[in-house]
Amino acid sequence: MVNKRRRYLKAAEILSMFATMLLSARTQGLEVNDPTIYRLMIPVFALFGVSNVFSMWRTDKAQKSERIRFLVEAVLMFAGALTLIFINSAFITMCCTYCFYGAVLLFSRVLSLTITKKIIARTWNIIFIILILLMILIPFFIEEEKLMYMTMLVIPIMILTHCFIRLVMIAMSQIRFDILKRIFIKSMASEVLLGLIILIVSSAMVLPIYEDSIKSFGDGLWYCFAIVTTIGFGDITATTLEGRVISVILGIYGIIVVALITSIIINFYSETKDIKMTDASDEDKENTEKTKETEVENKGE
Repeated sequence: MVNKRRRYLKAAEILSMFATMLLSARTQGLEVNDPTIYRLMIPVFALFGVSNVFSMWRTDKAQKSERIRFLVEAVLMFAGALTLIFINSAFITMCCTYCFYGAVLLFSRVLSLTITKKIIARTWNIIFIILILLMILIPFFIEEEKLMYMTMLVIPIMILTHCFIRLVMIAMSQIRFDILKRIFIKSMASEVLLGLIILIVSSAMVLPIYEDSIKSFGDGLWYCFAIVTTIGFGDITATTLEGRVISVILGIYGIIVVALITSIIINFYSETKDIKMTDASDEDKENTEKTKETEVENKGE
């Protein structure tokens, strides 16, 4: 029953974030003085707040800090939406948009700073906090037209990216990385992947010398990625003998890596399934024992 409820909450959270992303993307391409932009920011804030409410409800009660973070973020987003409803000035609307969304980011980073104990994570949080504070202070030191332009360019993109990162985390939440790591170590996949990285980087450095269509190291990396993954976008092709030889080497190595990754995925799901079945059987045993204990207690009474 609990798992079913969480699935419904996750589905609602995903749908609300999709709606937030669609409305955020809708603001792109509109003129700064277009009132549609300011009207769109109200449902964007409201829907983002709704997604945080669903996130809070589906988070375990043991994760108090996460529940508090989602609750405070939801309150800030709802407060921002309500504030924008009663404001008629475009400039003040932009200032409020900056401040409310900046407050959401600031609270999230401060809470993360208080929880995490790793030095690297703390350092990154401090850097982000400084950048967010600078963002919040921008309206006090910038001209009105520039602020409105920057707000319509930056804030919707930031909210869209924020939702995208959350959706990626939800999509990857069911992957048991501890099991995946164990399989990588057993199959020696790390050595094979290291060899692949060395081959891709070295090839990306060499290819621009021989191929006119590959003009930079970045283009070389993109071409090598397309060859290794056997996708073959077709936007860049090898025409020289040297380029084709390198492509053949990359393609053969890519086939080996694809086969290795396929076996890793199969092993991962089989081991994950075994662990889930073991956990379920243990839970059934515990429930059976509790039932027997209750029956014995009732008979004794």
